[in-house]
Amino acid sequence: MAQPKPLDTAQEAAESAEHQPEKGTGNPVHAQQQVLADQLAQARAVFGEYDLVTRLPSRHQFLKDFPDRDALAQAGPLMLVTLSTAGHYNQLLRVLGHDAADNFVIECAERLIALLPDACSRAYHVSVMSFAFCLPADGSISPDDLASLIQKAYEAPVTCRDLPVNAGIGIGVLETSRRAFDPAEALRAVMTAAQASRLQTDVAMRWYDRDTDEAFQRSFMLLTDLRHALYDEPSQLSLHYQPKMDLATGRVTSAEALMRWQHPRLGPVSPGEFIPLAEATALIQPLTQFVMEHAINALSRWQARGLSLSLSANISPANLNETDFIDHLLDRLQRGAVTRGTFELEFTEGILNDNQHQMLARLDRLVGEGIEIAIDDFGSGYSNLSYLADLPATTLKIDQSFVRPMDKDPQKQRLVQSIIGLGKSFDYRLVAEGIETDASLRNLTAWGCDTGQGYFIARPMVEQAFIDWVAAH
Repeated sequence: MAQPKPLDTAQEAAESAEHQPEKGTGNPVHAQQQVLADQLAQARAVFGEYDLVTRLPSRHQFLKDFPDRDALAQAGPLMLVTLSTAGHYNQLLRVLGHDAADNFVIECAERLIALLPDACSRAYHVSVMSFAFCLPADGSISPDDLASLIQKAYEAPVTCRDLPVNAGIGIGVLETSRRAFDPAEALRAVMTAAQASRLQTDVAMRWYDRDTDEAFQRSFMLLTDLRHALYDEPSQLSLHYQPKMDLATGRVTSAEALMRWQHPRLGPVSPGEFIPLAEATALIQPLTQFVMEHAINALSRWQARGLSLSLSANISPANLNETDFIDHLLDRLQRGAVTRGTFELEFTEGILNDNQHQMLARLDRLVGEGIEIAIDDFGSGYSNLSYLADLPATTLKIDQSFVRPMDKDPQKQRLVQSIIGLGKSFDYRLVAEGIETDASLRNLTAWGCDTGQGYFIARPMVEQAFIDWVAAH
């Protein structure tokens, strides 16, 4: 559908202002200043209403065209297309310059414009990589059908200076007639639906729903509060320690340090909720620093008391990408006088997904410095078994999703036995997580699993309770 040419409009406004007669007969310098001020005001107004790159009307223009809830409700469902390659724009900007990055955005916008039926509103460039428009209120255009066409249009990569860049998308739709939405709130709400759509590869689009919106808002709130906890109120955060038992002897030989967050309003927040959020942001760096400092200090205290224990802690592959992470870790271990070979880092299977050569080199350095490496949650995701021979790890941790149900699931039993056999063939030590029954403990011992961990043995506990528990067992 036809779109206005805002740059031309801006130029016309500037030229018109330039040729206006001087007001009054006063000082010509003042008159010229007034002309320039008028020209600047007109240009600002036009440029504020249109995006300078795509020449599409902007978010500000959207809010002018739909000034209130009634205007938006009468327009029909609001659809928003957001590109999942926003990061590529910054990369293109750094590597190829502004022209290539701008051409990428323009090409993406043109693909959308070419598809929009005349019955739709004009498209608005509402954020860096997001475009919004309204479908007709009479239901003459199916949102599902249009979303499928849009998705297909972005399957082919965008070429920037002979470099193909995939422009994956997310599509959100908001039914504005069923709930009175403030226009600015409507844009925010439909963006949450589009973001949810980006995370699902099996659907072309997502309708806005309150539950998804509340989940996004909770995630944002948790990230904000986690940052506050890390930098301003670290007393909200702590480590709990879960014993690991040598299944052959029944002795406790080690423990795992587990993160805990006591939120001042929400109470305990599950690490399964806030750690993935931190991993997706820069907060994973200070969060890991907190874990390393407190875990190493605890291990140092135990060894000073004569306790012969090892300790493991989880870290993200993102931490290993930090150039100074290993140096800082080694410095902490040295200052704590921790016995060589008693501190272990646990990684998930995706450690080698990116920068495999660099990751292997850094893992080799850790091992060379006496730090043990464990593969955590083995089997929970896609497993490329070739990495079992490549990783300089010594331990495989069998994911608890296999261990917990195996008492009543013969297939899970066979799977766990197979993992133990596979690990043994590569000379790995095997740790089973999620042991919750005596039967599971006995079976794992009989199958040759080395170490057990789970609620049947002991729950995670604060440091002093852990020390007391070890003394009693």
